[in-house]
Amino acid sequence: MLGVESEDKRRQLSPLLNIANSYTRQGEYALALEYYMQVLNINEKDMTVDPFMDTHRQMMVLSNIAEIYLELKNYDRSLYYVELADKISEENGHHDGKMQIYYILGGIYLGIKAYDKALDYQLKSAAMSHDISYITYECYSMLDIAKIYIEQKEYSRSMEY
Repeated sequence: MLGVESEDKRRQLSPLLNIANSYTRQGEYALALEYYMQVLNINEKDMTVDPFMDTHRQMMVLSNIAEIYLELKNYDRSLYYVELADKISEENGHHDGKMQIYYILGGIYLGIKAYDKALDYQLKSAAMSHDISYITYECYSMLDIAKIYIEQKEYSRSMEY
């Protein structure tokens, strides 16, 4: 907890992120959001030390917030945060965050039954995840692809995923 109690706000970022991630994994979304918001506030106030890493952190936290709202089926809030993350990704060349962004967008569109858009984003996420051997998002995306095909009554295609 020394990092969180530090007078140096930048030293608080890693511990706060770890706490937020831990609460997310436990399904304690309100607490996770509270800590993610603290990280955003600290990060936004001082993006001059390492602008590339600071914008990358901002993008990842916004994506994590969007993913929580996706899990809660609050698609409007999820879309709001994922669009902020995507804008930062595009403006700063943080292409490594795109697989999560695509996964979230695919999940939003699956949730609102816009299956063609959902499929497009999940296929992009699965391909990117596969290319960099990030099996977690590859599996999540493939599961959503299977769900989309089930909704479209394409059962044999669903089985492929």
